[in-house]
Amino acid sequence: MAQNTREDIIACARRLFEERGYNGVSMRDIAGELDISVGNLTYHFKKKESLLEAILLSAGQSRRKLPPPRTLEALRQYFLHMLEVQQAYAFYFDSYHQLAQTSPTLARIQQELLGGVADDLWKALTHLRANGLLTPEAYPGQSAALVRTLTVLLMSRLPGEDRRTTGPAGIQTVLDSLQGVLYPLLTEAGKRTL
Repeated sequence: MAQNTREDIIACARRLFEERGYNGVSMRDIAGELDISVGNLTYHFKKKESLLEAILLSAGQSRRKLPPPRTLEALRQYFLHMLEVQQAYAFYFDSYHQLAQTSPTLARIQQELLGGVADDLWKALTHLRANGLLTPEAYPGQSAALVRTLTVLLMSRLPGEDRRTTGPAGIQTVLDSLQGVLYPLLTEAGKRTL
């Protein structure tokens, strides 16, 4: 095994998670793939959740952060970026409800991600409304409901849908759904910009 044992373990675990899904990989599988003992593996990472935490924390540090969208095209690009992140980390997103219950660190990462998305969407809607592209609220709390709906569409998948195989067609389906939610709330000027 190379000198950077910890990095090798993380890289191997990520590859196996991508191939088999998080729940389809055991610590024994990772150790076997690396040709090390489970004891050596658990010296570096006590449990599988710790490995996933390391992968996600590393990704969070290297992930590009988009500014809150200020135009409808920028909002579309934001949605596209978030869906591409989901594809890249399908092994996490396929089990993220379960994982948040098993690890306080994963729950915190998830809350930070969801909070950041909701915050970005809130700022985008406020800006679009101020620029006459989005209609005023029809009832109190409509913007909050819209942010929640858009976040759910971005973060969820239908039962039986597999993120690892949806690819560009699956991303386009979600983009179409997001646009379908937004379109009736656009002003005529907003509809012309789509």
